Amino acid sequence: MNDKAREALVQAALQGTRQITGAFRDDDDGRCALGVLYDAMGVEFPTVCMSVELREQLCITYDISNDEGSDIVNANDILKWDFLTIARKIGNIDESA
Repeated sequence: MNDKAREALVQAALQGTRQITGAFRDDDDGRCALGVLYDAMGVEFPTVCMSVELREQLCITYDISNDEGSDIVNANDILKWDFLTIARKIGNIDESA
């Protein structure tokens, strides 16, 4: 995950974006971590479906590997990490971070 992705997650946290699980965005304008990243790319939700091309564009824009994408979903939905923790820990080469 690159600095652009980290900055989008930090900005969402600083702006008080309500974090949700199980969906990219909800009716009350909450977002999951991937929803924040898609939103920063200018993707309008709700979309009819998430295409392979859209997922590939996310990976290219934010330098996210397939494993990191799964890690982000797991951190958001299962571990319940906040946006700042996800930004700090996912894909960070420095394990002491």
